[in-house]
Amino acid sequence: MDKIKAAEAAMADGSLAPFAGPVVKDDGTELAAAGTNLTDEQIWSMDWQVQGIVTPLPK
Repeated sequence: MDKIKAAEAAMADGSLAPFAGPVVKDDGTELAAAGTNLTDEQIWSMDWQVQGIVTPLPK
C-alpha cells in the first residue's frame, strides 16, 4: 500500500509520468518517443494496446 500511495503522490506532483516513452501501439506506430510523454488527450482517447500485449480489448 505504501508503494501505491507513493506512486499516486508522484503522479499528482508530476514527478512520475506513467506513460513515458517510448510508447508503441500494437500495430507498430510510435506514439511517444523516448524522453517524451503521452499527452492528456492521447491518454484519455486510448482505444489501443501497447506492443506486446495480446489480451483482447473489451468491447
